[in-house]
Amino acid sequence: MSNWINMKTIVVPVDQNAMQRLDIDQSRAGDLIEFLFEKEAFDEAFRNGYFTTINKAADIIIDDYEDEQILNAQALEKVIEISQQYHQQTGQSEYQKVSSLAREAIERRTGLFFFF
Repeated sequence: MSNWINMKTIVVPVDQNAMQRLDIDQSRAGDLIEFLFEKEAFDEAFRNGYFTTINKAADIIIDDYEDEQILNAQALEKVIEISQQYHQQTGQSEYQKVSSLAREAIERRTGLFFFF
């Protein structure tokens, strides 16, 4: 099961150097702020259209077994907005966590990386 969970990870590099290391698969301890989606919450997020909504808003393709990234601050703002809406509708903390990660990415001037 741990292999499955590791594939469903969202990360924010802590700075530009960490982002460069992530790009070449050389991340060090402390380089990334990570969130691991639990299977049930991940499946529910796909079923309820959360990732489809983000895909449309950010013009990306987050899908199962795909990697994707959001680097644009405006797209990250949309992720925050969408995540807060889904959190309010469902009460699930996972959406709040994604919102917090997007905010971190904006503040750190890095990005939000999805490894599914």
